[in-house]
Amino acid sequence: MLMPLILFTLVVKVYELPIEYLWVSMFVIIYSGAIYLKIYTNKKLTLLDGK
Repeated sequence: MLMPLILFTLVVKVYELPIEYLWVSMFVIIYSGAIYLKIYTNKKLTLLDGK
């Protein structure tokens, strides 16, 4: 729920900052997205194992 709002805020802030911040924020978004996906898939796997 919060994720799109955070991404939108980041994008808005990026346009007020130099290009270096764009790459940093992109890296952060990709990195946090990967962590989120890993946690999400781990939870799904544990739920499937529990059945």
